[in-house]
Amino acid sequence: NELNRIRTEILKIKDFTTPVVHMYGGYDDPGGLPASRPYLDTVREFARATKLAAPNFMATFSPHPGRTSEKEEAVFRMEGANVTIVSNVKSPLLARVANVTVSHFSTCGIQSLVVGTPHVYLSIPEVASWKNVASDVGFINTCTNTTQFLQEFSLIRRGGFSFDVSRFNRTGIPLNTSRELMLAR
Repeated sequence: NELNRIRTEILKIKDFTTPVVHMYGGYDDPGGLPASRPYLDTVREFARATKLAAPNFMATFSPHPGRTSEKEEAVFRMEGANVTIVSNVKSPLLARVANVTVSHFSTCGIQSLVVGTPHVYLSIPEVASWKNVASDVGFINTCTNTTQFLQEFSLIRRGGFSFDVSRFNRTGIPLNTSRELMLAR
């Protein structure tokens, strides 16, 4: 099936017991200050976590649609992080392949939850967080550094790398609409 093909051909996973942590790419605000690059600083934190946690998980990254991964790859190299770059795979499929997904505030977080994959927002301190219904009801936690991220990963691992999709029913978040929007991407 398509998920196994992604695991074996694209990610080249040989050991299916190793968890996959996938980071969805984002971008810095082009109108921001030149010295202020919170997204790339967040990528750096992910790279550091990846390096510290190896071999506890396999890290993957996909660039934001319409963008390349050159800047992120440079950060991964500079930090000595082993991260597999994934291109041309739809975000819902990546959410289903991963055990945990990560982003710097993205709608992909809700997409991941809809398919039962836990999601974490990773953002350096003092960066305005992106408020959305999933974080407001406590479905997605925000970590501001490598240590917090690794602690959150451990909690998610102890929870069996799953998000109970039925939790949407108790919040009023329309799951069918979210699923239809996600699958339409």
